Amino acid sequence: MSCHGKSQRCANVLKGVDLSSLTFELIQHRFTRPAKRVIEQRYPKTKLDLDESKRKYKWGRYGIGKYVYRDEEAQELEETMRSYIARFFPAAEVCE
Repeated sequence: MSCHGKSQRCANVLKGVDLSSLTFELIQHRFTRPAKRVIEQRYPKTKLDLDESKRKYKWGRYGIGKYVYRDEEAQELEETMRSYIARFFPAAEVCE
């Protein structure tokens, strides 16, 4: 199911529920090399894209690097998610 479909389904399930204080926090998937090894061992059939060559390497605040989406892809994902939130949850706030 697409993200659009999931957003629509979620909005339908929540019809009639007071969403006046609904907030969203947009975070992106990231992983470290040790985390990648754990994910691959525990979830060998995972559909998470753990291809380091498709990511940007970023130093973390605890001295270990992590792989995050490249800037263009991260921006596109954020814009898409914000558009779904605005469409299906117009009164919701997106935390910065």
